Amino acid sequence: MGQIKTLFNGRVKIETLSSIISPVGQKIEGPARLLLEKGELTKIYDGEEPVKYIAYVEFIPGKIRGGHYHDRQEYFYIIRGEMEFELIDVDTKVAESAIVKEGDLIFLSSKIAHRIKTIKAGHAIEFSKNRFQLEDSTAYPF
Repeated sequence: MGQIKTLFNGRVKIETLSSIISPVGQKIEGPARLLLEKGELTKIYDGEEPVKYIAYVEFIPGKIRGGHYHDRQEYFYIIRGEMEFELIDVDTKVAESAIVKEGDLIFLSSKIAHRIKTIKAGHAIEFSKNRFQLEDSTAYPF
């Protein structure tokens, strides 16, 4: 398990995944980046509950993504790049921010408004145990 930063009393978690070089014969618990001779293989989810939504996200410098919240949980795995996640707890109006980068796995609870500013171009996988529904995204002023 890598380093974990928590915000909003654990409603947001940012885990920098452990990088394991040539893990032949090792038991891998939880998410991890396996740095193999053939290239990287990252285990980002291995749970009992099914994942019902998966999306690819591109981050372009100078562009901002998000500016909304959901009534569902979601995850982001940062493949490449560096971004600033601006976060607001919709119920308490408390705001926090965090810089995320390659190898970070972010968990967002429901009703955490998020806006993502790209620092360095990159890519991510977004996923959720809930299906995507357009009406589930509620705009939030930052």
